[in-house]
Amino acid sequence: MLAAIDTRFGSKDEILCLEIPAGEGRLLSWLFDNAEVLDQETAESGAVTARFRIDPTIRGKLDGQLKRAGLAAKA
Repeated sequence: MLAAIDTRFGSKDEILCLEIPAGEGRLLSWLFDNAEVLDQETAESGAVTARFRIDPTIRGKLDGQLKRAGLAAKA
């Protein structure tokens, strides 16, 4: 039942991948609070590559966070 609900209401969500530098913990925290982090991997440098699903209605807020950090998301 939860899968059916997720499919219906999450069908327009975007799945993105983002490399977050070690010094941008605030951005990583924002992702966990506002998106569904599907996978993450931490490099030796401390950078985190996160694959996440985000609702398009809050994508603009993500874009603002990325701009503040000097980063860009890729599909």
